[in-house]
Amino acid sequence: QVVNVGDLEKAFTDGAKVGVKQLFAKKLISETKTKVKILGNGKITIKLSVKECLVSEAAKAKIEKVGGEVISK
Repeated sequence: QVVNVGDLEKAFTDGAKVGVKQLFAKKLISETKTKVKILGNGKITIKLSVKECLVSEAAKAKIEKVGGEVISK
């Protein structure tokens, strides 16, 4: 399943922790048992802490540029 950083911007508030359960709760993904990849399409201006997801280099750069973090397993 794929989610863009622009979708994260619309669904979450500054400082939010984003993982599979949170994405499912916001209806950005349809199930919790498959892998999720965050892609760099769209704009992000809020700090997020992203975990449990694969993240493209472009998305990681955008997330970190605004002070967020990508936590790898």
